[in-house]
Parts: sequence; structure tokens; C-alpha cells
Amino acid sequence: KDRIVKIMQARLEDWVGVPLEFTSLYGLREYNSPASLRMHLDRPDVLVVSATFSVHQEGFNHSDWPLEVVSYDGYQYRLEHPAGSVMYYESSTLSHGKPTRLPAGGKHAGLFLHFRPVFWQDMKYTDLVSRRLGKAAHVQDNGGEINHVRQESWGAEYMAHGQGESDLQEGTRFVV
Repeated sequence: KDRIVKIMQARLEDWVGVPLEFTSLYGLREYNSPASLRMHLDRPDVLVVSATFSVHQEGFNHSDWPLEVVSYDGYQYRLEHPAGSVMYYESSTLSHGKPTRLPAGGKHAGLFLHFRPVFWQDMKYTDLVSRRLGKAAHVQDNGGEINHVRQESWGAEYMAHGQGESDLQEGTRFVV
């Protein structure tokens, strides 16, 4: 885990141009047909800059279950995310998901790595979000502590390449 965080933190900092702090690693999460992932925004207090790894896919063509992102320009993009690729995105500001059903017989495993800018709490972003959302939602400001459960584990079937170099294909990034 530490190796992945170190490598990806440097790459994401280069991408967004600001220093980041690690907040969480979710996964592996396995999706089985007929799963879908509703369009959503991630938590604005800790899940700000993210990388999604497509670790394993079987029983379907990756183009049949794309990641969908609503960009700042208002357009919805469908992005192929094949096994072995990693996608960078701003998860708390761009609505994203996989709202279509995973094709029959399909399985997908993903890993989700999240960071936030080191100055994020000083900006009082959570207060701003609470004001913008009004009474529909409230973001609890917890003084900068990360209080959500971390789900950090690797299944035995995914450990085969644990000691070697990564076989992830770089360059699958979505930049708006």
C-alpha cells in the first residue's frame, strides 16, 4: 500500500500542481453483473483528487461498461477503463459513475485511491460546501481528522504481481 501511495501521490501532485495528502484507499471492490454505480460526487472534505485502478475484468468488453463523467463544460463523457489502466479525476467536483448495468456474466474489480490538497482544511472548503448545499445536506467539519473507515486489503488472487513492477498502463487519464 505505501508503495502505491508514494508513487501515485507524486504523479497526482504533478497532474494537479499542488501538494497533496493521502486520505484513503478503498478496495478491492468487486462488481458483479448486473451491478451499476450511480452518478455521484465524492466527499468534499477528504476525497478530492483520486485515481481509479481497473484491476481485473472478465466476461465483458470494457467498452460496454464505461466510466461516465459530467465535465465542467456540462457535457457527459463515456470513458473506457480497461483492466490494467488507471484514471485520474477530481472526484469531489466532477459527477461520475457507471450508471449502466454491468453486462451479463461480467465481473470487475477496482481500487480507489484518494487525496486532498494539504491546505484543504485551511480553506474552510467544508463550510463553503455546507452553505452551498443549504438544508439538503450537511458536511461535518471534524477539524481535519480523517474519520471514515479505510478498506485496505488485497485478495490473494491479486497478490501474484505484488513483488514485481506494475503492469498498469500509464496514460489513461481524464483531464477536463
